[in-house]
Order: sequence, then structure tokens, then C-alpha cells
Amino acid sequence: GKIAVRDNGAWVYLDALTGLIAYVEDEGVYYRYDAGWALLLETISAPGNTKFQAFLNYRFVLPAADTWTTIPFNNAVHNDQGDFSAGSNYFTAPATGYYLVNAAWVLSVEGASLPDWIGVGFGINGAAPANNAQHRTGPTFGDFASVNCTALLKLTAGDIVRVQAYAATNVCAISADVNHFNGHMVP
Repeated sequence: GKIAVRDNGAWVYLDALTGLIAYVEDEGVYYRYDAGWALLLETISAPGNTKFQAFLNYRFVLPAADTWTTIPFNNAVHNDQGDFSAGSNYFTAPATGYYLVNAAWVLSVEGASLPDWIGVGFGINGAAPANNAQHRTGPTFGDFASVNCTALLKLTAGDIVRVQAYAATNVCAISADVNHFNGHMVP
């Protein structure tokens, strides 16, 4: 089992199998020691342990079918370290490391025909989403469909992550307020 102890801004986790881990909140750093606190095994930087959640508060029509389009998320529910830009619709990694990100959107009908399928993915530094950072639905039926994607991204400090949407064959819109983009650094 593990034991957690709070001591002057540090959470200390005691685990006989993996050693001792101390998180110093003021420094944003994890320190991992051997079981006897004698040897520092690893230092893991987690500046502010960034976390955010954003949404789009208006109906957004995708400008074209069969292309990835950035979703203009324009509101932050929380943005603890200010690494999400609502004005520019992207997240900037404050430090090199792993980030768990999630995004979803709900289709809104635009025109007479539905898309064959819809997708959501994470584009890094202006690129289209890689296969391991996107998800697609099966065929869309009726006027309701949604898509969700979660990815563990390895980012370098300064990398920019944008959520992108895709509609195959026919355009559609993203419904207002029933969409999200969130993420946090994984220590």
C-alpha cells in the first residue's frame, strides 16, 4: 500500500516497491528516492502541473468537407496556469513531458446531407492529427452524432496543440456548448 503525508507544501508518497516520491508544490517538481531516502533516483519537473478545460459557446460550421479544421474553443472553464489561449484556440505545453488530452464535439446538421463520418484529433505545431491522436465515428445516422478522442501526447516545451474536426463527404456544424477540450500534464 501507499501512504501520503503532507509536510510544508510537499506531498510525500511512501511505497515500498517504487521508493519514496515527494512532490514540492512550490517548485512544481517531483523527487523520487530509494526506499531509505538515501539516494535521489529521479527529478521530474512538472511546472504548476498545468491543467485546463475549454469549450466553444457558439455553433461553428466547418468550412469544408474532407479536411481537418481547427475548432475555435473560445472559453476556459478553468485554466490554472494560463497555458490555454482562448483567443488563439490552442494549448501550449509549458514543459517537456507527457500530457493527457481529451476533446469531443456533437454534430449539428448543416444542409440536406449528413457527413459519412466525423472525426476529432490533436494537431501539434500546425500539423494535421497523427493516426494515434485522432478518432473517427462509424457512419452517421439521423441528426445526432458525437465523437470523442483521448490521447497521451509526448510534447516539448512550447509545442502548440489544437483540436481539429473532420467531416467526410459533407459539411456539418459543431453544436454550441456541448463540446470540450481539456488536458493536464502527467507527472
